[in-house]
Amino acid sequence: MDFKFLRRNGHIIVIIIASIILCIAIPFILKSFVFNKPNITSSNWLIFLGSYMGGIISGLATLVAVIISLNISRNVQAESELRENSLIVYYDLILGSNDLKRLYINSKNKEFMNIPSRMFFSKEWISNVAKISRNIRDTDKLYKLYTDLEIVGQELKSKSELLILKDYHFDNVRYEEIIDKISNKVFSRAFLDSDMNKYEYDIKEDELYVDELNTDFKKIITDLKFVIG
Repeated sequence: MDFKFLRRNGHIIVIIIASIILCIAIPFILKSFVFNKPNITSSNWLIFLGSYMGGIISGLATLVAVIISLNISRNVQAESELRENSLIVYYDLILGSNDLKRLYINSKNKEFMNIPSRMFFSKEWISNVAKISRNIRDTDKLYKLYTDLEIVGQELKSKSELLILKDYHFDNVRYEEIIDKISNKVFSRAFLDSDMNKYEYDIKEDELYVDELNTDFKKIITDLKFVIG
């Protein structure tokens, strides 16, 4: 049995069943209390019954059509909102992890200087994640991933602001420890242990391969891609 179908369309099914029961019951009630009188002929009863059933069926069909139309519109809107929120989360994670990749490469290869000065995420990311939570296998890991990337973003923002003010008291050792710690939560061991000296100056904006991500992150990206279509 398709429980998802029943859950979405249960109210329509209830209305149809209730209407059918009423359609069957009302004529018998009327026959018993009204049309049982001697001055009411069988032809009168049949004419009424035909008109009654025709009107009921027509009204019921209209009601069901309206309810189904509203239900379809609501489902389309819900799917559209789900896809929109999934896209926001997807690009937040891809861009954020690509920035983290650059920072990690720089921490291992100081000649690689093409690093971001800021990291940007949707201000509504908590709400976005909540709205897509049913479609993600492990929402807790997604929240933690966002939180970790935001920590890196805050550290990077502080570093950039101090450099603008020419304040060189930034704790770079602690900063690189954070980069290393969070990179170990995001990237695969194969990437983390690879030679970072192969990166000279630049990497493409889209040069973030799925194989560079750890298993948990891969699952999240796979789930998001499935929702986005």
